[in-house]
Amino acid sequence: MTNLPHLRSRPNVGPVVSVGLSSPATASAPATMAASAAAGSVSADRSVSLGARGDAFTDALALTRAQWVGLALFALIIALLGGSSRFDIGQLVPLRALSALFVIPALYTLTFAKLRSGAMVCTLLGLMAAWMAVQLVPLPPALHRALYPDSLLLELDALIGLEGSWRPISWVPTRGWNALAAMIVPVAAALLVLGLRVPGRALLMVLVAIGLADATVGIAQIISGGADGLYLYSVRGPTNDGLFANPNHSVVFSALTMLIALCLGLEGAIQNGPQWMRIACAVTFILCLISMLISGSRMGFALALAVTFVSAAMAYTAIGAGRVHAAETNGKTRKLHKPRGVWAITISPRMGLALGALGAGAVIATFVGLERAPGYETFFTESAFEGLRWRLTPILQSMIADHGVLGIGFGAFEEVYHIY
Repeated sequence: MTNLPHLRSRPNVGPVVSVGLSSPATASAPATMAASAAAGSVSADRSVSLGARGDAFTDALALTRAQWVGLALFALIIALLGGSSRFDIGQLVPLRALSALFVIPALYTLTFAKLRSGAMVCTLLGLMAAWMAVQLVPLPPALHRALYPDSLLLELDALIGLEGSWRPISWVPTRGWNALAAMIVPVAAALLVLGLRVPGRALLMVLVAIGLADATVGIAQIISGGADGLYLYSVRGPTNDGLFANPNHSVVFSALTMLIALCLGLEGAIQNGPQWMRIACAVTFILCLISMLISGSRMGFALALAVTFVSAAMAYTAIGAGRVHAAETNGKTRKLHKPRGVWAITISPRMGLALGALGAGAVIATFVGLERAPGYETFFTESAFEGLRWRLTPILQSMIADHGVLGIGFGAFEEVYHIY
């Protein structure tokens, strides 16, 4: 929980979760709204009225209409067009073009103070883009030979009469340029979040919404037997791809979504957050778990087990930590609301842990018993050491030994791998 300095003079504002990209939105208190409107940052008639509960979720939801529209549109573009990392898919053209358009309003609303709040993320993105660019700079033959004494590229140049050519670090420069162009998407996301001052919890809610859509689409793909209209990318049969081009990517995102949904749900229960959000988090958790179990992926089944135990540990910690949290406002300490209704049932941490573990275990056991968890069969009946990934280990070790320091360039793995 993070209380940013400029929140300390604002009444009725709860703590804000910071993810490095966010800063608090306008509060819902009338006096603060009037002051913000006078400063030109937000107008009262466009703010979302959420009462004066003053909990952490009020600040996360109290975004202006423009903020929600901008965030929702960008999330929709990413969800529908950003599910594959291949360089040759047609979705990349509209994805990058539309992402670049979002940079315009982000720069218009961006200030140095907002940029400084996300300095770490911006620095990491800048360093990554700079390293991509460095790998594309052609180097003199002598320098290239000094960096790569046994470079296969130099030998090939000598064989075809191109000895002395200037070559970059990247073995496949076209893939490197593609990777550098792909940076427009995370850069646009960072600038948009900073420019619109989107709180961290609002970002987590957006991720949960995307995860819910991914799990729902993935379940529909399995139920329909692989209907063409449910796949955003190439159809390879009745697989659980969801919004992604690969089922493994989908199950990993589902696992992350389950943890985020559980975190928001537990916080909402303790801090008296909106009831609709707690219900949405519970539904998302269940659908993501089902989607992972029916994916047919060994990774999906293993992640389902791992997330189940981690979720039980999170619930144990949340219950054991207490049901009354404190937050600083104006230098004073106040108590947040206690849970109400079903969330106020008093149970011991051990009992909560046992109930959560038994519930999730019962779901997994049901799917396994009814033979509706194909990942279970591949996980326990097929030897993982006979899989292709383990047979590739010596090749990968050789590639790392040859290019472990400077690498082969972003996006070049697929082409260089065939040489080995």
